[in-house]
Amino acid sequence: MIDVRSTKGASGPEADPARAYEEPPARRSKGAMVAAGFLAAVALYLKAFLGRPADAAPPERPEAPGDDEAGGASSALPRSGRGAAASPFETQDERPVEPDFVFRAEPDTLSYFEPVPAHGPEMFRPGAFLTNVANIAAPPPPKAAVVQLPPAAAASSVAPAAAPAAAPAAPPKPAPRPEQANRAPRVNGPITLNDVTGCAVLSIALADLLAGATDPDGDRLSILNLTVSAGEVQRTATGWDISGFDELGPVVITYRISDGEHSILQTAHFNVVETNTIVGTDGDDIIAGTDCSDVIDARDGNDFVVGGKGNDEIRGGRGDDHLRGGDGDDILLGQAGNDVLFGGAGNDRLSGGDGDDRLFGEAGDDMLFGDAGNDLLSGGDGDDLLDGGAGDDVLMGDAGDDVLLGGAGNDLLEGGEGDDRLFGGDRHDVLAGGAGDDLLDGGAGDDRLSDGDGRDVVHGGSGNDIVTAAADGADDRFSGGEGRDTLDYSAATAALMIDLTAGEVRSAEVGRDSVEAFEVVIAGSGDDRIRVGAEAHDLTGGAGADLFEITEAAKDFVHRIMDFEVGDVLRVAGLDLIREAGVTAEDAREWIYGAPGSGDAGKIRFRNEWREDADWTVVQAKLADELDFDTMIHLQGRHMLVTFEAV
Repeated sequence: MIDVRSTKGASGPEADPARAYEEPPARRSKGAMVAAGFLAAVALYLKAFLGRPADAAPPERPEAPGDDEAGGASSALPRSGRGAAASPFETQDERPVEPDFVFRAEPDTLSYFEPVPAHGPEMFRPGAFLTNVANIAAPPPPKAAVVQLPPAAAASSVAPAAAPAAAPAAPPKPAPRPEQANRAPRVNGPITLNDVTGCAVLSIALADLLAGATDPDGDRLSILNLTVSAGEVQRTATGWDISGFDELGPVVITYRISDGEHSILQTAHFNVVETNTIVGTDGDDIIAGTDCSDVIDARDGNDFVVGGKGNDEIRGGRGDDHLRGGDGDDILLGQAGNDVLFGGAGNDRLSGGDGDDRLFGEAGDDMLFGDAGNDLLSGGDGDDLLDGGAGDDVLMGDAGDDVLLGGAGNDLLEGGEGDDRLFGGDRHDVLAGGAGDDLLDGGAGDDRLSDGDGRDVVHGGSGNDIVTAAADGADDRFSGGEGRDTLDYSAATAALMIDLTAGEVRSAEVGRDSVEAFEVVIAGSGDDRIRVGAEAHDLTGGAGADLFEITEAAKDFVHRIMDFEVGDVLRVAGLDLIREAGVTAEDAREWIYGAPGSGDAGKIRFRNEWREDADWTVVQAKLADELDFDTMIHLQGRHMLVTFEAV
């Protein structure tokens, strides 16, 4: 308030010296009114800027102040909207907010809020405010101090001294911030999953399909409308199982990723492949394959590998490995080391590699290769191929029509049941056909071959071979081939007719066999008859009263009888020579050389000699030449012979 007083003393009659000590009556100043209007405009603008909530109750009108308060300063600050008296310079124990701007002029304070425009509140800009009050004709207001007040203090005001005191008004609440629009999830691109074999089940978790997906608002994501281009989908507790793939190739999983309000399209890709690859370590591994087709590389070490179902390929690597193919058509490679391989069910291929390996084809039509080393190969059921390779191998075809190849080395080949084919190779092999109509070929080397039951064909090949005929009643074919070969019928117990001139052996027990190119013949334990012609033979009759018959002259060679015993007969040049018990050498000599009743005196003669560390009885006979002895037979041991007319 502005108070104007005179500096001169009062003059005149009305001047009273006592009035100098009295308070002049209060008067309103025009300058104060202008300042009040200015501050009121500011308060109205701020009120319009802050606004008042629609639900706020209008402030109660206070009672009119007394005359003694008119024009005076307020004795107390108004109360804030929170119901607590607040000083503009005191901080409430509440959360601080952004401060408002309050202009304070001593001794009066006034708040101004501009009415809210129709398009909503505007931000407070000092330039705009000054434009609105530029045309107010008033002297410049007193210097104002700008202070930052807490919300309660900023919202309060003090009525001017000249106006009645106003009741505290509720502070306006800040305008509600408009809600931000929900934003859709985001992805980095399609997802690539691991490949899977055709018979496998691909298990996918939620995290697999949400890989690389984010939500700008941090919302929880979910999967909707999942479909696949091939196979079948089944929901599980942890995700999805996809199976039932009919063909190989790419598969696309299509689905949507949702945050509950928006969703976006996403895809995941994988391939259905023929095999699944598993790689071991250089240590001793235990590896189990899947139910599908696996490729397992065990690498170094003594490994134990089971392929399981499917057509598997298993490589043992270096080390003594144990490999099992399981079901399916498997390939097992033992490689270096002494390995054990089991093909299991299916048509398998087993290769032992280097080392002394054991291979078992088991069920199915298998192929077994022993490779280097002394290997054991067993085909099992089915029509198998067994190749021993280098080394002294044992090959067993077992059931089925098998092919056995001994390869290099001294091999043992057993065909087993079925119509088998056995080939000995280059060394001294043993071949046994077993049951079935088999083919045996000893190849090079001194081999031992036995046909077994069935109508068999046996070739000794080159070398000094021994062919043992089975007493199976079947009609077999035996050929000694090159070398000095032996045909052995020692298994026969019934009487045999062994006719080497006709190339056949007959009996009810052995059937009617065809024989050729044998230099040594061994009969059975019956009363056998052995007939030889113009080729040299070593003959063994075996047990029983055997008859050895020489039908053709042989000047250039010698027939030998290795077991001429009492009861045996040598028939040559129409005479039968026997070893008679109790006959002295003188008697035998007289009978052979012109004994009474001999009739063929001079056709046969004999002598005893020591040859090749053994005693031999040398018999000479005239068969084709009446003047010369053209046939020679050596009987092992010293024998006294008696001759009779042949019947």
